[in-house]
Amino acid sequence: MIYASTSHVYGNVYRCIQPLEEKQQLKNEAEALLGEGIACFEQQQYDLAKIKFEKALMLFTELGDEEKIEECKEWITSCEEKEKEERGFCMGSVLIIIILLGGRILHNAFKPHRKRK
Repeated sequence: MIYASTSHVYGNVYRCIQPLEEKQQLKNEAEALLGEGIACFEQQQYDLAKIKFEKALMLFTELGDEEKIEECKEWITSCEEKEKEERGFCMGSVLIIIILLGGRILHNAFKPHRKRK
């Protein structure tokens, strides 16, 4: 018959439980980052959302959670698409302003000057 001391048994149990607690802590942190990313995305803060999703992706990768890895990748892609749309809109707006100003300048340059009485 083999007898084990209580400290030896508790030590083995602790070594089994500790990785589970650390894994749960990582999962909680990853879930929080994912939630923060979604909130930032909904507030149209796409650059900040992307950072949150990338951090969550890193943690979910470490945990091996394939479903959450794919979800993070989809959110990152959505952020990149929105950032491109915003940049395109800004450049389009600048181009429109330049055309309008140019048209106004040309209009004034070729407009006949009226003589004052």
